[in-house]
Amino acid sequence: MYNNEELTRICTGVYNHLLLTLDKSAPKQKKTILAEFYPYTNLKLTIRNRGNRSFIRMSDILSDAPEKVLVSAANVIISQQLRVKCDKEPRNIYRNYIYSEKMRKRLNELRTKRATKRVIGYKGKYHDLKEYFNAINSRYFENGKSNPTVTWSAGASRSRVGHFDSDLNTLVVSRRLDKYNTPRYVIEYVIYHEMLHWYYPGKYVNGRWCVHRPEFKRAEIMFEDFERAKKWLKNRIT
Repeated sequence: MYNNEELTRICTGVYNHLLLTLDKSAPKQKKTILAEFYPYTNLKLTIRNRGNRSFIRMSDILSDAPEKVLVSAANVIISQQLRVKCDKEPRNIYRNYIYSEKMRKRLNELRTKRATKRVIGYKGKYHDLKEYFNAINSRYFENGKSNPTVTWSAGASRSRVGHFDSDLNTLVVSRRLDKYNTPRYVIEYVIYHEMLHWYYPGKYVNGRWCVHRPEFKRAEIMFEDFERAKKWLKNRIT
């Protein structure tokens, strides 16, 4: 297991190496690197500059990762800060590690312990999410999912009409849809879509994290009002 001093050493080495790859005409203000493992609720890499110092934070779940993974993670975040393209090899090493089944399981356990979800409630001004959830659960899933928390979102997101948090067993629908003129079938479609993530979770495929795999898409079009709901959302939300 690595400590903050060792992480700083690794990040400093990567930073110095990447500086050499910059165009000779580019200004090079060398910074002092300070790195630490931080107890984030999820896997996260951050970097921020203050004067002649750069502060790097990596999720503490990476503290027992192999050194080549830490080197790769440092390449990913420092390349971004220097605005240079990260080499394919370190990018793939980092991705293969974080998307492995073992790491995904550890991350799920970590989020269950540390994360919280703001629950607004399922009763909206015009729509009752629990009623709609129960109808969809019965109609399409044979009541296979009976104990999730179903809630309206805290904010009225335009770009994200719903999401499912498997770690916290919570299904969230954007309260932007809680309007008198939003058809019930639209909200039921959003619930159905998010419930599919229970049955078809994301998977790392060919170097990319794939959320909507072919089997997910085949199941999605089984929703009775699929085309009508998609069209309504496209015309009203996007």
